[in-house]
Amino acid sequence: MNAFKLTGSHRSPLSRKTSGAQQVNVDRLKEAMDPEGCPICIIADEIGTKYMETVINELVNDSDARIKIKASFGFCNTHTWKLKEMFGVISGVGIIYESLLQLVNEDLGGDPRPTAPGGRGRPRRGWLRRTREIMSNSLAGYIRRARCPACEWVSYFEKLYLSALLNHLQDPGLAQAWSGSLGLCAPHL
Repeated sequence: MNAFKLTGSHRSPLSRKTSGAQQVNVDRLKEAMDPEGCPICIIADEIGTKYMETVINELVNDSDARIKIKASFGFCNTHTWKLKEMFGVISGVGIIYESLLQLVNEDLGGDPRPTAPGGRGRPRRGWLRRTREIMSNSLAGYIRRARCPACEWVSYFEKLYLSALLNHLQDPGLAQAWSGSLGLCAPHL
């Protein structure tokens, strides 16, 4: 069952801009009302998993997707660990992380060896200073990286579902489901 419904000509979850109206499935919101958990958290987890599956299985070679993944230097810890739960994603994960390692190699100047070519292990002059500069620049780039694309996607839908909850709480079916649920967690209040 889809956790969300997309309409319009939306290309991918990693597109810079989405086109067409994106609507939440209010029935899915009712189903997510659980006496043991926040309905928005339940839906967000499903959306995050579906997002990762889509990226790894269908969009791994999509140029827009790769640009966003590189800009964020991969995925956050939470979404990277979701990959462990998925079946048959080794190839897609390999493609993504190979490109990230190439990015690191470029940042490091492409030649991480601190010895002179043919120098029989003799250190290059100033190698320690250059290594510190390279690492400092790489670290600064990592700190300024973009937000995890999966987190961006999930956050977008969390807002849509929260809005739908507020707008449809007068609906008898949703109100009944809400009364039997635990309610919202602190972050979604």
